[in-house]
Amino acid sequence: MNLPPLTVIEASAGTGKTFSLVTRLLQLIFHRTEPERIVALTFSRMAAGEIFNSFIERLSRAAASEEVAAEESVRMERKLTAADFAAKLREVISRQHLSLIGTLDSFMMKVVRMIPLELGLEGEVSVMSDYRSPVE
Repeated sequence: MNLPPLTVIEASAGTGKTFSLVTRLLQLIFHRTEPERIVALTFSRMAAGEIFNSFIERLSRAAASEEVAAEESVRMERKLTAADFAAKLREVISRQHLSLIGTLDSFMMKVVRMIPLELGLEGEVSVMSDYRSPVE
């Protein structure tokens, strides 16, 4: 399977975006992409949590059942067993702290914190909350 390097999923609520995105994440990890090299971004913390939870839930269900593993295998376009899903689940959980499944603003803050001097920033960088924003 030849996967494109970038996929944007944009659709209305209830159309299956999370399912499609999680299927893509599963395809990537089963085609030798390290979990921490995958970036999945959304606008809200709630949506990011739903993506990560759905990702873990689908891995867990396939790890617990050969029948579910067979169903997921069809989507992965390769023969996988429950043991294969269990191994990937362990890998993903052990590297969870490196995950880049989150919000656009949290990702951008990571980038800013990595290169503050190059961006002309000095000192500690933080997001200004609404109540501290200057009034126009």
